[in-house]
Amino acid sequence: MSKAIEILEKNKIKPSFIRIKILEYLMNTKTHPTAHEIYEQLKKEIPTLSKTSVYLNLNLFLKKKIIVDLKTKEEQRFDFIQYEHINFYCRICKKVFDLPIVNYIKENDIKVDEFMVEKINIYLEGVCKDCGKP
Repeated sequence: MSKAIEILEKNKIKPSFIRIKILEYLMNTKTHPTAHEIYEQLKKEIPTLSKTSVYLNLNLFLKKKIIVDLKTKEEQRFDFIQYEHINFYCRICKKVFDLPIVNYIKENDIKVDEFMVEKINIYLEGVCKDCGKP
C-alpha cells in the first residue's frame, strides 16, 4: 500500500485515483505548487482531470490538515507537511523555501489566557539569498 493511500485512509478519506495522485504529487514536490500548477502537471497523466477536481480535493486535504496552504499577495500555494518547518517566500523570484526550525514551540506548549492553540503557522517573506546577491 502506498504512503498516500495510508494517509488518506487514516484521515477517513476514500482513496480515489485522483486523490492519490494529487497527494503523491504534493508529497514528492518541494516547490509549494499552486492548484493550477498541480492541475497542469497531473493532466499530462490524467487527461480527464478537471480544475474543479483539483480544487475540491485540495480543500478536503486542507480541512483534514493533511496539507497547509500559503497565501502570498499573488497566489495560494500548497505544502504537504512532512516535518516541522518555517516557510520563507521570496518576493522577487516568488519561490517558497522550507527552513528548518531549531527551537520550535509545539501547539500544546502554548497557553494564551483561555484560548486553546491548535496550530502554529510561521511564514516569512523577504528576499532569498540568490536574489539578494549584489
